Amino acid sequence: MTNRDEIPPWPRPDEADTTPLWYVVRTKPNQEQLARLNYQNQGLVVYLPLMQTLRRHARRTEEVRRPVFPSLSIEIIDFLKFQAL
Repeated sequence: MTNRDEIPPWPRPDEADTTPLWYVVRTKPNQEQLARLNYQNQGLVVYLPLMQTLRRHARRTEEVRRPVFPSLSIEIIDFLKFQAL
């Protein structure tokens, strides 16, 4: 067992730690691209992995790019930079 005194406390936002943090954000269904654009317009770095899939409708087949993780996107937030905006 570890003693609670040995566990370092979480860094506070006002400390000089400049490491950006990754966050997973849930979006509305089929709105991942719109959410990505909105977050990028706010100055955040967004990672939205896409895959090429086939969509069939009314005897037609077309290739579309769909998110690998539907309704999720990943943002990198640097709070020191974000608070300055």
